[in-house]
Amino acid sequence: MRSHEHALSLAILLGVTLSCDGIRLPLLALHRTPSRPCAVSCGFEVESVSEKDAEGLGVMNWPGIEKRTENFALESDAETMKMVYVKEGAAVLTDGNETSPVEKGQVVMINDGMVKWSSIADGGIVLLTIETSVDEDNDEATVAEPVEDISLKEGAGLLAAGLIFGAVLVAGVKLAQGM
Repeated sequence: MRSHEHALSLAILLGVTLSCDGIRLPLLALHRTPSRPCAVSCGFEVESVSEKDAEGLGVMNWPGIEKRTENFALESDAETMKMVYVKEGAAVLTDGNETSPVEKGQVVMINDGMVKWSSIADGGIVLLTIETSVDEDNDEATVAEPVEDISLKEGAGLLAAGLIFGAVLVAGVKLAQGM
């Protein structure tokens, strides 16, 4: 499956919707906190994901990868949802309203706010990220399509086309100079 297909399947598999009490992931709802009154900032939500579900979501193909060893913050606006998969390590997340530990194998969804990551585990934390834009009219998330790699055959074809174009251009310039 190509990376854009992984991203599309992510949105479909998660069935992500937004509500006043946070981001809802009906298919991954393993540990759900009770509803709370609507707040100004929706903040973040942490969900545990099995290895099979992570593979189905294509998290290893998510475009962002980083390793952090010191405290940091991640931010997302109201039109964007940032999904962060914790590949290795652990940390404590805080957004002003709530605090939650996060560890390997969990997905953190950040929407309309900033989340501070602290108490980073020894050896750091490795994160894979993807951003989606949220369509407020439909309350659905649409995944920004990642750039695809080209195959070796496509690369060879582009190289050949470039060389032919260059040869034709050089011949044309020489012909024009000879006139």
